[in-house]
Amino acid sequence: MIDGGVWLDLGERESYLAAHRDLNLGPAIHPDAVIGEGAIVDGSVVGPGAVIEAGAKVIDSVVWADARIQADADLTRCIVCSGSPVSGRHHNEDL
Repeated sequence: MIDGGVWLDLGERESYLAAHRDLNLGPAIHPDAVIGEGAIVDGSVVGPGAVIEAGAKVIDSVVWADARIQADADLTRCIVCSGSPVSGRHHNEDL
């Protein structure tokens, strides 16, 4: 039997970002994530336990569970998958 659902090749970062943006598999910001006051999170998916500090900017990105985005961070089209805190300006990077 062939599954008639959606199949995607997630081997490239563009398709990975698009899948998270377009599939609507759950809330974009997990209820267990912490978003600081004044942080901007737009077009992004944020996993459980992730912390985005006040003043940070996260645009069109995927933030994995338990990741930490520091207050001075400015991220666009990034995939944050490490346990190390992320700071500074990053575009089109895997962190």
